[in-house]
Amino acid sequence: MFNKFLGTNCIYDEIKWLEDDEEKFCRDKNGTYKELIYICKELGLIDDNIKSNDLTLDQLREKLLDHQAFNNENSHLQKLAKETRSPTNAAFYQVGKNEKPITRSIVNDDKVSWDINFPDYKPIEYTSPIVLQQPEWADAINPKPDTKWNDLDNGVDRRSHNGKYKIRENVPINPCGRTGIIGRGLLGKWGPNHAADPIVTRWKMNADGTVSQDKNTLKPILQFVAIQRKDTGEWAIPGGMCDPGEKVSITLKREFMEEALNSLSMSDEQRKQFQDKLSNLFSNGLEIYHGYVDDPRNTDNAWMETIAFNFHDDSGLFKSIELNAGDDAGHVEWIDISSNLKLYASHKDLIKKVAQLHNAHW
Repeated sequence: MFNKFLGTNCIYDEIKWLEDDEEKFCRDKNGTYKELIYICKELGLIDDNIKSNDLTLDQLREKLLDHQAFNNENSHLQKLAKETRSPTNAAFYQVGKNEKPITRSIVNDDKVSWDINFPDYKPIEYTSPIVLQQPEWADAINPKPDTKWNDLDNGVDRRSHNGKYKIRENVPINPCGRTGIIGRGLLGKWGPNHAADPIVTRWKMNADGTVSQDKNTLKPILQFVAIQRKDTGEWAIPGGMCDPGEKVSITLKREFMEEALNSLSMSDEQRKQFQDKLSNLFSNGLEIYHGYVDDPRNTDNAWMETIAFNFHDDSGLFKSIELNAGDDAGHVEWIDISSNLKLYASHKDLIKKVAQLHNAHW
């Protein structure tokens, strides 16, 4: 149990036990709630007189996310707060455009953890017809007996950013708990499906060339390149899946060019010109997050993980580069960053982290 009399420098060591068991780290809600109460009191984020039932888990999480301790990307506090979220809060599973909605089996928060006995759990089995057609990016319908789980498997990275996951009847088990769906849903890979999210930012400028500030917070306003997804209509970071054997740095640049610059419609010469223009920007990125992400496509046997980088344009590079939606994007534009953003999946959490990094308006 966390010792409230220890200094804040000892907090990380005191709660590191949560990382030793991935399931408990992600889903042990009762224990985690008590830990967060103690930690928030120790950090002075809440009053010592506050009782355990006065705040919700999400409220505690937000207090920790706002705390300066989260400037450290390896902070145990950051991981603890982020992973207390349910794998999904959606009643319906995201499906293809021409498919009927799939209703998830109901899983209350206190039954999400695999550690909790739930004999009445009857998840819906669903794998998209697109995935069952076995395109090159999808696994076989039934995993091979010799699949190298938690390892590199013939060019496919089946390792998780969050440590080793469990295997049951030769299929991976979502380390963050029950989702109400078994199978792969819309995801191609059994287990972790790796993505990369490039967050390209710039300062919002006034007509006189000064940086625009929010009237209330008096902080500078940051903008990021956002795309509107064709499948859901939601605004999102222009990221995508990592190809087998592809370096993350290549994925980040490729996905941004495909979705925000429509590079797939360019000639080889045009594509090379844009790659050269962006080379300096994309060689100076800062990692914001890596790990499991809350995503509407997650199932009990397949889930999304990402690595997110911030690429900040301080040179005015994009004055000479016009955004052009392509690939999976219906629209693309620069969007002001604020707490009012409504974005796809857990993208808002990543954008908030970037705003904190730059001490920008949120």
